[in-house]
Amino acid sequence: MMKKLMIAMVVTVLALTAFCSAATFTNVVGSATGYSAYDAGKSFVQEITLNFATTPVASNDVVQLLNIKSNSLVAAVQFQVLTTNNCTADAIRSVHIGDDGSASRYKADLSMGATSSAASGASVWNLYTANNTLDVTGLDSITNGTLRVRMWVVDFSR
Repeated sequence: MMKKLMIAMVVTVLALTAFCSAATFTNVVGSATGYSAYDAGKSFVQEITLNFATTPVASNDVVQLLNIKSNSLVAAVQFQVLTTNNCTADAIRSVHIGDDGSASRYKADLSMGATSSAASGASVWNLYTANNTLDVTGLDSITNGTLRVRMWVVDFSR
């Protein structure tokens, strides 16, 4: 009983905190200092699915999804809305996909209001000279829906 009460209190505090101010959530895949030994010096794809029910965002919140190591080239980023945010047409929620330098480098105003059967993408060919992260920035409050993001990386560190 006490455990359930503590969990309920933590969930309530986290929910209230999300609505008070913009936040940065670290939900990353990959080490900040490098890729796995298998991926170092190679071209590979990293993938993550963001579930807004477990990681809700408010306007201007940033969710760090994938680590980008120094001396890496991001050749392309793909994104696919797997489940919608269940909002009415006049309340469709959107996100940007980018990094520290530009919140919308790879996609601006991605609507979470409609699913897609195939991934869309952006080929920007951006070389990172310092560690960074691929981020999703909430433009509105989003508390449900899922988004899959894939990043094609070429590691030039060797």
